[in-house]
Amino acid sequence: MSLTGDLKAIPVVGPLGEDIGAGAAKALYPVHTTQSNLSRAAQVINVVATRWKISPDYLWGIFGVETSYGTQISVSTTGARGPFQFEPATARQYRYPLGINEHSITNWGAFTQQADAAAHFLAAHGGHSNPRAAIEAYNPGERSYYGKVVEHAKSFRTAVGELPANQKTTKEAEKGPESWIAALEKFLLGFALTSLLLLAGVLLIIYGVIVAVKPRERAFDIPRPAFI
Repeated sequence: MSLTGDLKAIPVVGPLGEDIGAGAAKALYPVHTTQSNLSRAAQVINVVATRWKISPDYLWGIFGVETSYGTQISVSTTGARGPFQFEPATARQYRYPLGINEHSITNWGAFTQQADAAAHFLAAHGGHSNPRAAIEAYNPGERSYYGKVVEHAKSFRTAVGELPANQKTTKEAEKGPESWIAALEKFLLGFALTSLLLLAGVLLIIYGVIVAVKPRERAFDIPRPAFI
């Protein structure tokens, strides 16, 4: 039986199967990537992330953690392949091309499909509303995986430049959707502050009228000092 055939028989947990040591057993093939390639990859990631309504920062972070932004692409012992390290079973499910870009990014059409599959995976696991859960599903076998992805995600803006105004940043995506309770509390707090300011304004107007009508020293029935 071929090595590829043996790998396909291994159970898959998420796209990586890190629970059985895939990451530790990677055979790395370093490739020096130019800044233009990084920018091109970042642009692709931005497009597919927008399509699947997820934050591109996190997808970029996964790309960084898995293959150092395409500079260290390998085929793991569990069969994880390509820039986003999908195993065969998961790759078939999300239409992730295998056998291409396995040691470096040489086919940008395939890279777009691979990035799209990774974005699809995150979206399918709640990435638009709960990115942390989606990232942990991507690699459930490593507790520190989410923190690593977040650290790598910080470099996305440098690679791609300024994002469109409607694109979520990493910090905004962290917050998730605002609950109706939080929105109500924010409204009530704003209403209370506005009411207090209006009340203070009314009291100042009343005081001004009193002072204008009565002598200053009798505005609040304060007796005139005897020596005046």
